[in-house]
Amino acid sequence: MKAIRYTLAAALTVFAAASCQDNIAPEQNPESGIIINATIEDTQTKTVLGEGVLGSDGKVHHKVLWKNNDDISVFDANGNNKRFRTYVKGDHETAKFQQIADDYDTTTFVPADYYHAIYPGKSSNSINMETKAITTTITDLQTPVLNSFADDLAVAYGFGTAQRYEENTSSGPRTYIDMTFKNATALIKIELTSSDITEVRFLDQNNNYLGGSLSFTYQNDEIQVTGGDKKYIFLNKSEETAEKEYNYTPIEPGVYYIVIAAPATPIMPRIDLHTATTHTSSKINGNYPITIKGKNEVSLKPGMILDLGKFTASGRVTE
Repeated sequence: MKAIRYTLAAALTVFAAASCQDNIAPEQNPESGIIINATIEDTQTKTVLGEGVLGSDGKVHHKVLWKNNDDISVFDANGNNKRFRTYVKGDHETAKFQQIADDYDTTTFVPADYYHAIYPGKSSNSINMETKAITTTITDLQTPVLNSFADDLAVAYGFGTAQRYEENTSSGPRTYIDMTFKNATALIKIELTSSDITEVRFLDQNNNYLGGSLSFTYQNDEIQVTGGDKKYIFLNKSEETAEKEYNYTPIEPGVYYIVIAAPATPIMPRIDLHTATTHTSSKINGNYPITIKGKNEVSLKPGMILDLGKFTASGRVTE
């Protein structure tokens, strides 16, 4: 691909394992109930991207970290969506999640031999108990976060082993469930070098759905995605006023990531840009004056990062 240069950085599987109890703030340390042990490693799955490290494959890998108040949806034996939250000091690769009173579903947690879960936790998440497909959403309106992406965007599919172990505490029995989480979304990496870029739109010229309501399943050691109802993913989309004008804020120059579903078929990337000078004249008609189209298809998989390179207010920077 010449019009858009790309590199793919494959993510490693995200593993769950028993974590250290002191990762939970003492005042939140659970004394009874169900505890989810979860560990995440390497590229992408979470909101917090750590410092990049050059791997043996010659590519930069970013550690990803659980952060305080992260929520996951865990589905019990009846498919009820139960809310679990982690309380950690700082950011951690490993964390414990406990069920909280402010639950998505008020029914009693029904134990199972195997569990399925999804990050981020949302009340709207649901599971098909026959296919184990979990439905969640990826918003098409994403907020730019320098060197990262906004909270609760990237999706991770989790499943719990049948190995449960219990211990008695002063408040009663505590049940632990070890879980594995796998990347379920891909990242589009761009670097903006101009201070007057106000809006970015990413789309696939092959018309794949990249966001909206999506179903994720885990089959043959891979995450598969179906559905979707959003073909355009926006970064810093401006708001239309009643007077048919647009409120916009320039995006600070730097590196940004756009979270998308990884379609089953190849995509052909396209980036559209707006600047402060083009909003007034062009946005009213839905036009993007700066369009950069890829010329080759690329197959994305969950956990991959597609690097589209650098962009200025006049287009892509060639190197």
